[in-house]
Amino acid sequence: VKVFKKDPSSDEATQKDLAVAAAGEVASAVRFCYAHGLLTNPNLQGSLTISAVVTKDGWLSLAGASASVPDNGVVSCVTTFANRSKVNAPSKTPTKVSIPFTLTPGGK
Repeated sequence: VKVFKKDPSSDEATQKDLAVAAAGEVASAVRFCYAHGLLTNPNLQGSLTISAVVTKDGWLSLAGASASVPDNGVVSCVTTFANRSKVNAPSKTPTKVSIPFTLTPGGK
């Protein structure tokens, strides 16, 4: 269970903590989707940023992506998985997060 730093003025996780938790939840999907894209294009690389709202119950919703990765299948795959993700974080209000990833072959 991830322990979140609390905002000193409330009992909620901070926006940064929610973004870190969300990144952890979708990182495996990003790796999976990117690996699938590499099968078609071994030189595929670029950046991918997921924009989402962490709802009061922890689900990521309205997940969209902006990307310089020239593979719409990878972007669509990541967005689909992100929309099915949930973080274990206390939040009284929906919180917007932005989650950046850099994709390079061989993890360089």
